[in-house]
Amino acid sequence: MKIRTLLILLIILITIYFYHDKFREVSGNFIEESRKEGAFPYFEDALNKAKRIRQMNEGRAQRVVDLAGERKLVREKNGLFELEVPENWRVSLEQGSTKYQISKISIESPTYSKFNIGDDFFCDNGAQLEVTVMRGVQQSAKDPNGSHGPRLIRKEDVTIGEEKGFYHVIRDENLKEGETADAHVIHDRNTYHFLFIYNPKIFGTGEFIFQEMLNSVRFDIK
Repeated sequence: MKIRTLLILLIILITIYFYHDKFREVSGNFIEESRKEGAFPYFEDALNKAKRIRQMNEGRAQRVVDLAGERKLVREKNGLFELEVPENWRVSLEQGSTKYQISKISIESPTYSKFNIGDDFFCDNGAQLEVTVMRGVQQSAKDPNGSHGPRLIRKEDVTIGEEKGFYHVIRDENLKEGETADAHVIHDRNTYHFLFIYNPKIFGTGEFIFQEMLNSVRFDIK
């Protein structure tokens, strides 16, 4: 009896080995068709809830690290500025000079994730800071409302590296999940724009972390 059972199992394993691609194709088509027909709504809802719980737990852990953990300096490669960020954040982009741009740096938390659906943008988790240095004095930097118009939710005065400027929380019509804050200052006749995107549901201390980063900024590093 045992030998017969082992032979059956062996035949099944050999069949799966040679036809696993076909199985994957058939099962994938079955799942897709079932999803279209609404057969899996509860299963997918449970998966989404489990994903959200996992992200919230990651967010809590990240907040502890960001608030109480070590800091590191991120310095613009030409010495235009430097600032402190949490130790485990990383520089994801560093660009040089273009027509109007002098420099641009993007820094992300380890849990940062985003996706697009058409023109809509979703900040699924974590946070991202983008610092852009632009040639000359931009109108948005002189405007207390940051040229945000009806998108402006809140504004404050801010001091960054001893320069006076303006801080804003704004509503981006294309950002369907997440929140945006920014700050403008003028230094040495150039405009510095600090843009922060985060998901407040997951990354609840995001705005505080952003303000701490702004407080650490220093210009003209030799």
